[in-house]
Amino acid sequence: MLSINIMLSNEKIEMKCPSCQKTLSYSVDQLQKGQSTRCPHCGNEIRFEESNPGAVGRLEEKTKQSLEDIDKKITMTIRE
Repeated sequence: MLSINIMLSNEKIEMKCPSCQKTLSYSVDQLQKGQSTRCPHCGNEIRFEESNPGAVGRLEEKTKQSLEDIDKKITMTIRE
């Protein structure tokens, strides 16, 4: 099974700039803790930090577990 990081790394997340409130689109890879970027609209630096320490790791583990358990949640049948 693919790593959750690989599977979600290109997923897009929309967030508002905390300064100008313009909607920005980032990939999960771009939102790594401690990374920063500049808003293309107002030019202010945006730094990505976890607002709830450990929350991202817990969400990642929960998502990984759900994907691993998907075969237990789906029933396949044959139509004749």
